[in-house]
Amino acid sequence: MISLPETNRFTRQGILNLKQVFTNYGVVLKNRTFLRYTLATGMGFSAIIAYATINPYLLQTQLSLSPQQYGFWAAMGGSGLLVGMLVNSRMADYVTINFMLKLGLCMLTAMGIVLAICGSLQIISVAWIIVPTFFMSLGIAFIFPNASIGALAPFPKIAGAAGALYGCAQIMVSSGVSLIVMRMSETSQLPMGILMTALGGIGLLGYWLLTIGE
Repeated sequence: MISLPETNRFTRQGILNLKQVFTNYGVVLKNRTFLRYTLATGMGFSAIIAYATINPYLLQTQLSLSPQQYGFWAAMGGSGLLVGMLVNSRMADYVTINFMLKLGLCMLTAMGIVLAICGSLQIISVAWIIVPTFFMSLGIAFIFPNASIGALAPFPKIAGAAGALYGCAQIMVSSGVSLIVMRMSETSQLPMGILMTALGGIGLLGYWLLTIGE
């Protein structure tokens, strides 16, 4: 007979008690380390939602790409996520998770600035959309795994509660950003650039503020 033994070393009675569940949530939400890493990943996830929403309009409506052409270039831009994950895994032995996380947020901010400049100057082309998108995706790939490690590390005994809140926060933040994206003009890269710059900037500022005093 095949069995799957419990791997949680901290299993204890009453863990599913509703009062205990909310107590655990409170412990997690009061932790500044959890909040700064969760904010960072929320900004990264929101950036993905934003460019996945805006890029199709820019490429297909403004630049008249066919669905096949759009699919190809969208894959090229999104491939930054794959490349970033590979690079991040190689760098793990040489730099800290905080270095990679801040690098990712800086890349998100920088590419937002590039897009905003291109949009303000009416420089719109496949290259000036896809290249910044690629490096933006690369930066986001640096954010995700490192933010996850940093956010959950303080909670070995209540990892389930921390993981649930971590995932929920990503969805809630990105949902709010989606409402903003719905109201944005999409005639150039400018609105997306401003949004990406803001997301990266908020992530960096929040990280810094929540580190003060630790």
